Amino acid sequence: MSESNDAQAIISDLALRLNEFRQSNPQLRLRDEAAQLGVSEMLLLQADPKHKAWPLTEDAPSLLNKAALMGRVMALTRNDSVVMEHKGVYRNLSFNGHIGLAVGDEIDLRMFIRHWAFAFAVESETPDGDRRRSLQFFDKSGNAVHKIFLLAESDHQMFSQLVKGSSDQSQRYRLPTESNPILPAYVADGVDDRLIPLEAFWQAWDTLRDVHDFHPMIRRFGLGREQALRLAGDERARRVDTTAWMQVLSIASEEEVPIMAFAGNVGCIQIHSGTVNRIVQMEDWFNVIDPDFNLHVRSADIARAWVIRRPTDDGIVTSMEMFNHQGQSLLTLFGQRKPGVPELQKWRAIVASIEPEYNELQLA
Repeated sequence: MSESNDAQAIISDLALRLNEFRQSNPQLRLRDEAAQLGVSEMLLLQADPKHKAWPLTEDAPSLLNKAALMGRVMALTRNDSVVMEHKGVYRNLSFNGHIGLAVGDEIDLRMFIRHWAFAFAVESETPDGDRRRSLQFFDKSGNAVHKIFLLAESDHQMFSQLVKGSSDQSQRYRLPTESNPILPAYVADGVDDRLIPLEAFWQAWDTLRDVHDFHPMIRRFGLGREQALRLAGDERARRVDTTAWMQVLSIASEEEVPIMAFAGNVGCIQIHSGTVNRIVQMEDWFNVIDPDFNLHVRSADIARAWVIRRPTDDGIVTSMEMFNHQGQSLLTLFGQRKPGVPELQKWRAIVASIEPEYNELQLA
């Protein structure tokens, strides 16, 4: 049997399983259905009759540049627990090897293109009977790294031309080439704690000049990301309650303090800069629902939360970082700032207000 026939047989069998599964689970999203069925989202997308998925032959940078010509769209990046969505135009795209940037006030992305293995143009059936168009990108395991959804005002003719000119008519289906996702290097601890020269590590931390120097510094010591926080000492990194980040976002919303939020996966990080306004709690999900920005966090997945203070040439920079039970970073929060500008005092005060032990340390 040919590879194409193998793929068709796998997709056909999965379509039957999906139909049977939906008889008793009618309300789940595709990603959750895939998890329940033990398959990748990319496979299930191709098996689902509610979606028409065309595999695309062009590489990710080329497709992203074409997406930029579609005008105003919705950009979505997520991990298992956090979803970030922005409406806007892809601007200032640039690629250097496997690193890609989209830098704009509306859509701000850091892309690690070597993980963008598959791309599809998708037409999906909505509950009200309409069709929704998107470009969807997946890693080698079939996990979604980024999605671009067209809006009513987007250039739908450009999408149709893309399907006609870039879809692979010779091979209808795509199969993952790896069985397990590649987790970010900072998930696991590094070397044994007892082997870390703590004095040297603390000195390196205390002489940081830019927050972007942090990751290279901990790699130099062979540390995992959360391991570094655990060993840093309370004046540098301190565990706080797992709900503290919700308090911080709520206060920032009430006081109209602009923030920066980072969320994503191994292939893409999406960044929000600005205020957050309408906060809605819905069952297990904490949501920011603003006209051009949505953030959805499954709060029960936050296993540990940290307040982190790092020195820079512009003074101390305060952040919060949230991890799941596996040690994967899910969401990071900063006060909005630009290089060369000190941190907002209002942001610093908000974070300190949810950290009573730190306040006591400062007053001692």
